[in-house]
Amino acid sequence: LPPEWDSQGAVAWARFTVARLQRRPAEALAAVMAMRDTATETNVSYRPRALLRALAYAATGDRARARAHFLVAHAELERDVAARPRAARHFAALGLTYAGLGDRKRALAAADSALAIIGAPVPTLFGLDAATYRPHDLHVSEERVYLETNCYMDVIIELLHARGDEPLAAMGS
Repeated sequence: LPPEWDSQGAVAWARFTVARLQRRPAEALAAVMAMRDTATETNVSYRPRALLRALAYAATGDRARARAHFLVAHAELERDVAARPRAARHFAALGLTYAGLGDRKRALAAADSALAIIGAPVPTLFGLDAATYRPHDLHVSEERVYLETNCYMDVIIELLHARGDEPLAAMGS
């Protein structure tokens, strides 16, 4: 597909997303590097190229490059939300960026801002407060911040932990 046909980076975003879902980080990174636009944007999402690069580098295990691109995305998105304080898509991207930088508190605040802008209620699980919830020890180490290893298992671990159960018991550990 010729680059000039990729309106708002939709094709690049699709290639990036498919490669990530298939756990092929090198292909995801190649899709981002081939982007001609500085961001992908739809009516429901906005992802600056720096954020996509950061996510791709994180998936390859290159923490230094991932962090460098998360920092670039952070600077861009802080300017974006200051200029567009009612753009939920930009707050959502900022939240992902903060998560990638390991700043859980600001990631949650950005997500809450995005939800407030669209008028969605802040979701709760088992009556827990997202601002004070402490993830299970398996997810607290610095190595696990935002990196996708087995997202289905990660959800199960946190659901069991949120209920007060020990996830390791379910894994035979």
